[in-house]
Order: sequence, then structure tokens, then C-alpha cells
Amino acid sequence: MVEVNSQLVFLVAVVAISFGVYNKLQRNAEDIAFVKQELSELEERLRSLPKPSETLKNSDERPVALIGGISISPDDPVHLSHVEAVFRRLGYRTILSVDNFLSSGLKDFDVFWNHEYPFSNSKLRPLVENPKAKQKVNHVPGSGYYSSKVQLATANLSLGVPLAFRLPDQKAEFIKYSKENPSIQWVQKSNAHRNIKVLLPDQINLDKPETFVQKFVEDPLLIDNKKFDIGIYTVITSISPLRVYIYEGDALIRFCGKEYEPFDPEDVDRYVVGDDYTPVWEMPSLKELYNERKFTFKSTLNFYLKKIGKHPEIIWTQIREIIRQVFESQNSNMISAAKNYKNLRSYFELSRFDFVVDTNLNVYLMEANMSPNLSTGHFIQNRLLYEQVIFNILSLIGLANRVDSDLGEEAEEMLVSDRDVYLGLPECEEEKCSSCEKSKLELCRLCPHCLTDDFRKTLKATFLEQLNRQQMRRLFPRNPDDEQQPQRPEDKILSLWFREKCKANKVFCD
Repeated sequence: MVEVNSQLVFLVAVVAISFGVYNKLQRNAEDIAFVKQELSELEERLRSLPKPSETLKNSDERPVALIGGISISPDDPVHLSHVEAVFRRLGYRTILSVDNFLSSGLKDFDVFWNHEYPFSNSKLRPLVENPKAKQKVNHVPGSGYYSSKVQLATANLSLGVPLAFRLPDQKAEFIKYSKENPSIQWVQKSNAHRNIKVLLPDQINLDKPETFVQKFVEDPLLIDNKKFDIGIYTVITSISPLRVYIYEGDALIRFCGKEYEPFDPEDVDRYVVGDDYTPVWEMPSLKELYNERKFTFKSTLNFYLKKIGKHPEIIWTQIREIIRQVFESQNSNMISAAKNYKNLRSYFELSRFDFVVDTNLNVYLMEANMSPNLSTGHFIQNRLLYEQVIFNILSLIGLANRVDSDLGEEAEEMLVSDRDVYLGLPECEEEKCSSCEKSKLELCRLCPHCLTDDFRKTLKATFLEQLNRQQMRRLFPRNPDDEQQPQRPEDKILSLWFREKCKANKVFCD
């Protein structure tokens, strides 16, 4: 900006000189040659100066958000237009497409939001495999384990996943079960495509690789005779120790394009929610709540369920527990997948877990979508939901209230200091915690003299997430009063930290 002001001063000087030259011409025609020489030199100097727009471009000190995807171009950000809009409103300089970033001359980005999984892409991998401490990347190594349809369906969760058999590995088990239960209908799925159709056992291709068959939920809860699903936006911010959140402010509620009954397995629009689904604002029993009373999708569903005598919290409680179990079941696989990556604190990932509900309010997980659709190409009314989800995520991980990490230790301490994460445990002053390695008391690992530098950073990141989470609800670590506690040492210690922080400050209790 100083450079631009200097140029303006220079231009004013040119005008002043020119005015003086004009007066000189009037006074003395013999000075024409001198005047021409003066103007020529001034013109040459002006030509050598950078244009104001170029100076502004090169001196742009805003944080950089690189937004990429196969379909991304500068004039057509497509499905990530709302991501770009939120970053822009937060003061970021947004660059659309990796190619534009690579040709921009910039050495670094502050955050890289890419639609596709980048770690297996030879072009993208160099950008994400060794991020700097200040950088954020919107994918987590190994996230395919919890977003894989096959992996989820056959993970043997204790809650919320319809019975499934992996093919062709479990072909014999499926044949045996289907003969014992001939009336059960099934769907055959794979990771590669979305084509889903209800089938009887003799209609299933049992030798098709990388597929599975799953029991069809035959008694779905209907509203206005339409089946619906519930999409929950979920964020993982750490693999080890595990930290997972869901967006509690709203949920994506989608209805099938056609009425469910009379049921026809050949008409998939009756039981599969497609891209051209029926939105809440068009449903006869719900549209007034959403359109006139300005309810959210979630509160609209809650109100309706209460009106017909059902308790919606039964649904939400199951959803939270199912998501917890999914991440617990795949955590060891994710840790293994991430072992060769550095600076794991730089990674986070948004996904959307889709559920259906039966008439008894039992909840079933259908799939977890990596890089869920955030485009309003079909329904512009979804803009508010998408942008609030994005903003809440960026707030959670510290990008919505960013402080320049280059400003040094004092700036970082302004956000969170060692004193904020220390617990002041009396046990830390006792003999039993004097030797950190020999002590059998797990709580001792949270004493200041026992904390490793790495875990101290983990506590600081966790502290900031808890304060910045907006409408994000923490699923991991579990609440201190949760009967099911983690088994991995790192997860146990972080749960203990939350338990003790909760005693001193209720903000950390949930």
C-alpha cells in the first residue's frame, strides 16, 4: 500500500510539472525542446513503475485458502462455491484450482480445501503429505476406512447397521442365512456406484467382487407416505487421540421422490433418496413449520414427531452413539494409514452420515459420505445450512478467528497458554507422581512435569476447539460421565483431562 501511495504522489508531481511546463510554453517558445525532453524522461519513468493492481496483488498479505477439485475453475467453482464464499467473508484470499495456485508464484497456502481425497493423487500429494504447523488440509489420512460402504456394513457394530455380508468372501454364510430367512429382502451395494435396488436372494450376484448385501429396512418411518433420511455433518479433527464432532445446529432431511406405498421394488424412487429428492419445504405436514415459522430442518422434524406422540431425542441419541462406534471401530486402521505422515494436527475432515429410521424409531446407518455435497445447484434453499456447517467447522479448527502464527509465542499464548491446560492436580505434588514413567496412576501423565511437548500441544488444540466449536457437539472424547470409556492410552488420558476440566469449568462437560 506504501508503494501505491508513492505512485500517486509521483503522478501528482507529474501533473504539477506538466502544468508548470504549460506556463513555461506560454512564456517562452524557445523552451519547447527542453519541455519535450522533460516529458520524455517522465514518460519513461512512469512506464517502469509497476501498475497499482500488480502492487496490490504482490503485497496481498491475507491468509490464502486454496480450493480445489476436479471440476473447479476460476469462473465456475461449482459445488464449492459456498466454501469459497465463507472463506472470502472471513478475510481469506481464495484461489480456485490447484493449477492457479501452482502458477501464482505463492509458496504457501494457509488452508487447502479439496473436494477429492488428495493423498493418493500424485499431483496433490506433495501439497498435503508434509504440511507446516500453521497449515490446514481438509482430509485425514485413512478416512476411507469410515467412509467405505463395505467397511461400514461389515464392521460388526453393536448398534445401527443392518445385517450385511461381504461378497464373495461371505457367500456361504449369506446363502445359509437367506435359506433360513427366505422372506427377507436385500440390497446389493458397492463403493464404486450408487445404484441400489431391492432384491430377493436368488436375484443377487454372489460372485461380484468388492460388493456386499445388506438387509433392507422394510418398515421405515413415513411422513406423508414418504420415506426420508437424515444427514448428520461430522468432523474429525484428530486421529490420535481421537477427536470427533457433529454439527448440532441442523441436519439435512431429505424425502424420496415418490410415495412409499404401495411398495414396488422395481421403482427405486419410492425407497431410495436420490439427487432430485423432495425437500422439507414441499412436504404437506412440514412446509408451514419450515416456510412460515422459520424452523430449521431438524426442529421441523422434532416438532412433527412430538405432535404425533414420538420422542425425537431417541433418534438423536442413537445417531450420536452409532457415529461414535464407527470411529472407534476404524480408529486403529486410520492410525496405521497415517503413520507415514507428519504434522497430523494439520488434518481435519468433514463427512455426512446418512441414517434412516423405522416405525419404532430404531436408527440405521446407510453410509458416510466423504466430501458431502455442498452445492445448491438443485436447491438454493440449502445455502444457509451449508454455509453454517462450513463456518462452524472453520471456527472449530481456529480458521474463523485466525491469529497469524508468524507473530510469535506471545500471540499464540494470547489464545491459549500452558496455564490454561494445566489442571493443578494435588496428586502432582505427591510421591506417587514424582516419577512419571514408573507411576501406575494414569492421572500423573497430566502433571506439568510429566506432559510431553507433543501432548501439551494436543491439550492446547483441544482447549481451543472446545471454546471455538459454536454449534458443534463433541462426540470424542466421550463425556466424563459416559459409561463407555476409551481403551487406547492417548484417548484415556484426554478423557481424564476433560473429566478434571469439567470439575472446574462446566464448559468442558459436554
